[in-house]
Amino acid sequence: MRWAAALVFLLGGCAGTGVALFPGENGAQTGAVAVLDPGTGSDVAVLDQANSRSGVRNRRVSVRAETPAALEARYGALLATLPEPPRLFRLYFVEGTADLTPASREALEGLLSEVRRRPGVDVQIVGHTDTTGAEALNDALSLRRAMEIRTLLVGLGLDEAIVRATGRGERELFDPTPDETPSELNRRVEVYVK
Repeated sequence: MRWAAALVFLLGGCAGTGVALFPGENGAQTGAVAVLDPGTGSDVAVLDQANSRSGVRNRRVSVRAETPAALEARYGALLATLPEPPRLFRLYFVEGTADLTPASREALEGLLSEVRRRPGVDVQIVGHTDTTGAEALNDALSLRRAMEIRTLLVGLGLDEAIVRATGRGERELFDPTPDETPSELNRRVEVYVK
C-alpha cells in the first residue's frame, strides 16, 4: 500500500498525545502514523485506518474507530482552517507539438477560474510526452509544453512568481505504453493549483 504521508510521533515518558486519521478524497487511504519508541527506535504501533483516533499515553497506544460525524464534531473547527486541497488539471497536446488539442483549449477557462478563485494561489505545471522519439527530444518537448502553458497563464494576468514549470519527458507515463507508442493521454501537462 502506498502512503501519501507518514507522520512520526515519539512516545514521551508521561506525556499524552493523540492523532486522528481521516480518509482522503473519495475515501482513499492517505497515510499512516508510525509510533516509535524513543529509546530503541523500534515501531510500537502503526496507525493506518481512516476514521480512527488514537491516543499515546505512558508509552501505550490505544486506537479506536470513530464515525466521520464524530471526527467532524471533534476536529471540524481545526479542519476548517486547513488550506483547500490542490486541484489537478490535465491538458493534452497535438502529437510532436506544444499545441493544445481543441478540447484542452476549452478546458483552460475552468483552470483560470480555479486559479483566480484561490487566495494565495500557487501553480505547478509539469509537462510530459509519449514514448515516440528520442529521450532528449522528449525532455525538451515536455518542458516546452509546460512553458507554453506558463506563458499563456502569465499572459492572462497571473503573477509569474506563482507559476512554475518543469518537464518530465516520457518518465511518468499516465498510459503505460511500450517505447515508440503514440498516446494522447501521455502528451499532456498536469497543472496543480494549490
